[in-house]
Amino acid sequence: MRNLLLIAVTTFSTYLSFSQNVDWESTYPNYLTLGKALTVDSDNDIISVANSLNVGAYNEYLYVQKHTPQGNLVWKDSISTIVSNNYHSATWVGTDNNKDIFVVGYRFTLSNQNEIPNAIKVIKYSSNGTLLQNKTITGFFNRDGNTNLGRRNESFLDENGNLYIATAGATATQTGAGFVLLKFDNDTNLLWERLHSFSNVHGLRGMFYNNGKIALVGTTSVTGTNNNVAVWNLNGNFIWASASTIPDQTWATDVLIDETGNTYTLCQNYGSSYNLIELTKYNPTGTVIFSEQFDIQVAATSGRMALLTNGNIVITGTNWTSSGTGKLFVAEVSSTDASIINSSLHDLPQINNWVYDIKATSNNNYYVVGRSDNNGGSPSSMFLYAFSALNGYEWNTMYATQGTKPMSVKTDTDENLYVQIENTNTVVKFGNSIALSITDNLQNEKLKIYPNPINSSTILEFTPQHSENISVTVYDELGKIVYDVPSKELNEGINKITLDLSDFQSGFYFCKIIDGNSVQTVKLIKE
Repeated sequence: MRNLLLIAVTTFSTYLSFSQNVDWESTYPNYLTLGKALTVDSDNDIISVANSLNVGAYNEYLYVQKHTPQGNLVWKDSISTIVSNNYHSATWVGTDNNKDIFVVGYRFTLSNQNEIPNAIKVIKYSSNGTLLQNKTITGFFNRDGNTNLGRRNESFLDENGNLYIATAGATATQTGAGFVLLKFDNDTNLLWERLHSFSNVHGLRGMFYNNGKIALVGTTSVTGTNNNVAVWNLNGNFIWASASTIPDQTWATDVLIDETGNTYTLCQNYGSSYNLIELTKYNPTGTVIFSEQFDIQVAATSGRMALLTNGNIVITGTNWTSSGTGKLFVAEVSSTDASIINSSLHDLPQINNWVYDIKATSNNNYYVVGRSDNNGGSPSSMFLYAFSALNGYEWNTMYATQGTKPMSVKTDTDENLYVQIENTNTVVKFGNSIALSITDNLQNEKLKIYPNPINSSTILEFTPQHSENISVTVYDELGKIVYDVPSKELNEGINKITLDLSDFQSGFYFCKIIDGNSVQTVKLIKE
């Protein structure tokens, strides 16, 4: 078991600091509509998908909408099941290199308000909202109702625009039951389907694609205590599957593959005193290399993982019952031996907590979203935590409204953050989130601040790329504006501005430069 070097931080707060401001939020007119997933295309437009609550009116529809980076609605559409007493739920949305939009979901019937999935839905739109394809793959699919741990199915698009869908169960043309992997071409034609049988399939918990390989993880028992992994290549050739469950592992919550073909699973381990978080590494043929446990001193469950470009892995976990106070654990660990590089343990406001999603960027910043509630009831809130490659933990914010399941978090090219919240299909945009490091400042050709650290004053030098909406503002650590450059001092050409901080106390400050729709935040150090 790894000894945790934790930075314990009390971080639930009632305000939004400068880097966590909500730029805009969008809610759907029909309050019964539940947001399920979003993506950001190459133009930084935001596409989100939703479905209605499975009771009441309009519950047979899937909803798709597209917003500009400024939050303006471009178009929206809805699709009915047409089939009597059947309903829709969305699980995933993505875009290809042509900015065409792919939506994946499932169709189901209801039995005592329990979903009985009977088909996978595959839908394609053009970027302007024209419906291009609407396909249905019938079968009997997983009935795992724990949406805190996973969805009915997972999906991704490869570099050539082919679509892959993973689920558990079997299509109408397959025999047996197990992990199901489907491949479609860019026009949503089914190319092949694969099934790896297990004795008792219950649910899919994760899917990951990297370097020509696809890994699935899930549970094959109703109690969720029998985890299995299966790996294929992009041609559908089976590579390996886990032969047995590692002792005391209960449920897995995520899976990933590194650049050399090793597979990692993150799961809960039933410890002697309380549950632990466990990271397991398999080599490219499925042999276990290590299985390391992480003890956060409360009854824990694992969350989501992310693979960084430096080869390290980010793991997450929370407490999940009334035992102990609310906790969020985030750690960057070595993929070689699971040794901790940096980690932090954060207090959460409620006693029952889940990590829903994690997003890592190409510069190794990462963002974690989840839900904190009163053991399944109110009050509840969404939590969003930001971490940088330079500093580790940077900031957090809470979004308090009932039903705040954060189904997805994504970033655009400027690293603005977008979160899809289930309640009323809410899409929230947070501004540019991580301050540039001092090294980044010196290497940025369009933006320079020198000197930094600062004795009394510093020079900000930048050239705007836009003619409108240009501003420079300095904030303290609490998000209070302490310096605002008059607009008359800013121009369209090269700006060279002296920021006088001589009367400021020593500490950290943040300079926010808005240039049209682009926002950059630079960390200042006042000596």
